[in-house]
Amino acid sequence: MESRDERHRDAFNRTLARLRDRSENIRSSLPFNFKAIRDELVNQPIPTGPFILTREQKEMIRGGQPVDDEVAEERVEEPEPMDFQVPEGFVVVENDTFSLDDYLGDQWVKTHIYGHHNQPTFKTPETFAISPHPWQLRGACQMHYMCKSIFRGGICGDEMGLGKTLLAILVMELARNEYGSFSLVVCPASCRMQWKWEILAAYKGGHIPKLLILDDQSISAHTLFAGKYDIVIVSYNFLAASYRIKCAYSEQFERYKRCEGPPPVRTICALFSAAWDLVALPIRRLVLDECHRIKNDDATWYKAAKAIYCNAVVMLSGTILSNRWHDIASPLTLLQGHAFRTKQKFIDTFAPQEERNQQPEPTEKHMAWLQRLLLAVFIARPSCILDLPGITHLEIKFELNEKEEAGVDNALNSYRKARSRLHLNPHNTMAREDCLNSLGHAVRAQLWAAHPSFPLNTHLSTLRWKKALRLRRT
Repeated sequence: MESRDERHRDAFNRTLARLRDRSENIRSSLPFNFKAIRDELVNQPIPTGPFILTREQKEMIRGGQPVDDEVAEERVEEPEPMDFQVPEGFVVVENDTFSLDDYLGDQWVKTHIYGHHNQPTFKTPETFAISPHPWQLRGACQMHYMCKSIFRGGICGDEMGLGKTLLAILVMELARNEYGSFSLVVCPASCRMQWKWEILAAYKGGHIPKLLILDDQSISAHTLFAGKYDIVIVSYNFLAASYRIKCAYSEQFERYKRCEGPPPVRTICALFSAAWDLVALPIRRLVLDECHRIKNDDATWYKAAKAIYCNAVVMLSGTILSNRWHDIASPLTLLQGHAFRTKQKFIDTFAPQEERNQQPEPTEKHMAWLQRLLLAVFIARPSCILDLPGITHLEIKFELNEKEEAGVDNALNSYRKARSRLHLNPHNTMAREDCLNSLGHAVRAQLWAAHPSFPLNTHLSTLRWKKALRLRRT
């Protein structure tokens, strides 16, 4: 049987002969001195890349047989990987299997959990015009420690009202002189201006960082670098759109390499440019506000955030663990230094083996392991630490005249009818539309009641209004 090398040698000799006869019509990337290169290339496999031979040349090498670029010649089938299922209570780390009791054992607690929980609180930066609360200073100190640790970031799950935005601003301030390009804040589009004003209000005059709200896809990485920005703010939609453009270019380029399409037009995609990696200028801090939006690892928002070249990731959310326990898995995979690189591996590790393909719920033992993992990368304080003054309730009673009572009765009757139509036929679209107006009838009833909070004294005597206002102030 003719060996593969012999077939290659014969095909190569035929190619050389044909190229000599048709050298005037064929542009070949091969040198003109064929004899000099024959000994060097005769035993090498025939190149099939489009940048060396055209489709016609490859057909000529194969003796006129059509070429299918999708199929490699004589591809050697590799053995399928063994379906190895990790036993319950174990985790694979760099091809070694460890029990979770050992992996999340005493060394994990001493190094990672005690490490950031024992960090001393630093003072308010001199460049700040405001005084952060103690828990904000301590949280920023812990987050800065986690950004410098093997995890390269952390998650802040403080409840609403505790000032997660200012905590993230403190973390970015601590990294302001760190080597890199800038800090990137990714937030919902409606929160971009809120982030801008929070940052501007936090600093003294003359120390305000240079900000940019990026919403233009035509801005290049060179422009961002030349602008010397300290903080860049983008929305999740903008980040996802840039990532889609980048992926579309990669797909077009792969088709072009297979001679299946025209050469693609190079895109800009400043945040995903390879220039940041080439010149070793990573984003200092990637801040993901409302990070529960990336809990789906198949969504573009998650993939775009994961593709950012950065030093550390700071994630903020007050509801990240409010629904399902494994919603934390996707944000967790954005961090480094742990064994749970995919959401599926996270679920397989912390869910009982018999429930992994259903609706997994961790047992008490699995929950203890999960708590140890999260204590190393997660900080969360309850809203009760916010010491606010007590609420003062005032009760004011007054009588309505006949016209006011009639207006309240009419509005209440309309409200009750709208609600009853929905209860009688909940699947009727028209009933649902009527129900949407029920809130308006309830508001009209309040207005007709002439509550002191509404200075509509059309049907109130001046004396009654002054009396109600005086009672309200007392």
